[in-house]
Amino acid sequence: MQQTISNAQAYRAAPSWRTNVSERRTVIVALAFALIWPTYLTAGLGPLNVTPARLFSLFAFIVVVYRTIVDRQRGSQLVSILGRSPAMFGFFVLYTLWRLYCDTLGWDRAGSYVLTTLDIISGSFFLLTLTSISSFSVQKIMLVIFWANAILILIGLGELAAHKSVAPFLSRFSSMSAEKLVVYGSDVYRGDIFRVRSLSSHPILFGSFVAACVPVVLHVRQTSKTKFTQIAAVAMLALTPVIILSTNARSAIIGGVAGLICFQFIRFVQVGTKSARWLTVYVLAALLSAPVVIIGAASSNVLDHVAELVQGRDRAERGSSANRLIMVRRGLTMLERRPFVGYGDGLANRVAGLVGHNGVLTIDSYYLAQALNFGYVGFALNLLFLLSALVNGFQASLNKSIPFIERSGIAALFGASVCIVICAITVTSSEYFVIIYALAASAAATMARGRLARRALKRRNKLASHQALLS
Repeated sequence: MQQTISNAQAYRAAPSWRTNVSERRTVIVALAFALIWPTYLTAGLGPLNVTPARLFSLFAFIVVVYRTIVDRQRGSQLVSILGRSPAMFGFFVLYTLWRLYCDTLGWDRAGSYVLTTLDIISGSFFLLTLTSISSFSVQKIMLVIFWANAILILIGLGELAAHKSVAPFLSRFSSMSAEKLVVYGSDVYRGDIFRVRSLSSHPILFGSFVAACVPVVLHVRQTSKTKFTQIAAVAMLALTPVIILSTNARSAIIGGVAGLICFQFIRFVQVGTKSARWLTVYVLAALLSAPVVIIGAASSNVLDHVAELVQGRDRAERGSSANRLIMVRRGLTMLERRPFVGYGDGLANRVAGLVGHNGVLTIDSYYLAQALNFGYVGFALNLLFLLSALVNGFQASLNKSIPFIERSGIAALFGASVCIVICAITVTSSEYFVIIYALAASAAATMARGRLARRALKRRNKLASHQALLS
């Protein structure tokens, strides 16, 4: 018992990761913009379509790199983090280099280079920059995601009430091509059913983000000391099923349930059977009872509606599933021609996409697109990185040398990441993969600091034993 207490004390007393206030604030702002800013709302900068989210991401990356170079302790900190998770960071580096290699051999070298560069700037930098926040406190990341979810839900509710999306208004100010704005600059319907999407580029992405945030909201609800935040959390839990049903995103339901189960399982192990049982009761009450009360007067067959949504309620929804199977068959056929290097970033649509109702080529699977763009090798490296991030997160969430609030936050990020990974099966964009990057960075940083804390504890105990012998 004394050793367990000493481990926790050692973690808190270990030399704090070196960060400063301006650096943390810069990364927090970049994270917030990455979650909230519409990806289609761009400004032209030469051949590039840039957004404030990408610019803040690049600025935060520069700030963190500069601090790491000029501060020896920060450099040592980064080495410790990289050393604690060599497989995860190794797969990420190999995946990035392989993407550039495939772009070089692809059908549209210049266009592919641009897309890969933008993706690196807008997302992958968080593996480095988020360590500066998660090293200080995982809770900071959780709160940013929490309030971003609140903003997107409020806008989604406004769209639901007005029966009109904000995207057609915002896309007027975008520098994207006319072809792409046809996709983003119109309301989205399935049959005659309006689908809300808030600031996301597609209703499925909006639904998957809201579903992924359920574990995050639960974590903040349980750990926040602010009454206003707790009330906001309860409101979000009550509104989440309504929002997901309004997006008509079947994959969001499946992903959300899977992510919640994963979070619940980890919490079961963390807090014990009795506490986990009450937590389960709370979740079921918030996610099932509250929405039934809210929309029960308007609909007496909510559960039937959910079942129909998963299976496909009409010809349009069943046709959507059939089209995805056609895309998979066409994609695998085209992949046989270039199985190792693919066709280059952004070419999946051209080689295996189907023409949607708006006359634009689409291919509705992130994993199929990755295989077509970067071949089986790129697909495998990407999958290995994602799996290693999930494994790292799972291990960190159960590491008892890490304070409970940090482990709980990582468990929530793990559940959210599971949801995002599942939903990526039915949508191409990696818009909210920043949550997976947050999991990877948080797990690596906290586990590295935990290892240093254990080393410091051993040295302290050894010194104490030596002094006791001398006395």
